[in-house]
Amino acid sequence: MSEYTFGQSVQFTRSLVRRYEHGGTSWEGRKVWKAEQYPGQPDPEPTPGIVVGVRTLANGTNTYGGYDEPIQFKATERFTAYLVAHDMRRKPVLVLPEHLSPAGGAA
Repeated sequence: MSEYTFGQSVQFTRSLVRRYEHGGTSWEGRKVWKAEQYPGQPDPEPTPGIVVGVRTLANGTNTYGGYDEPIQFKATERFTAYLVAHDMRRKPVLVLPEHLSPAGGAA
């Protein structure tokens, strides 16, 4: 299933986290989204949740021009991720479509 709707019950195994990877020089680096296991779980067991949104994310490079110049971000890759609420007291997580599945038999 590639499309999920608002309020649909789903299960996910991994969520996205934003990481910074340093480049060859001190003023360049890459900002990338990495899929990681849900914190506190040794194996990727499905975590239940509800779809509350969809986002377009980008991986790319950061260039620092100098102390008086702005940081420039250039996107090199764009992709879609779903925003999934999984706990009343925690913020929703971003999940790639390949890490999502419908909960139970719901379609």
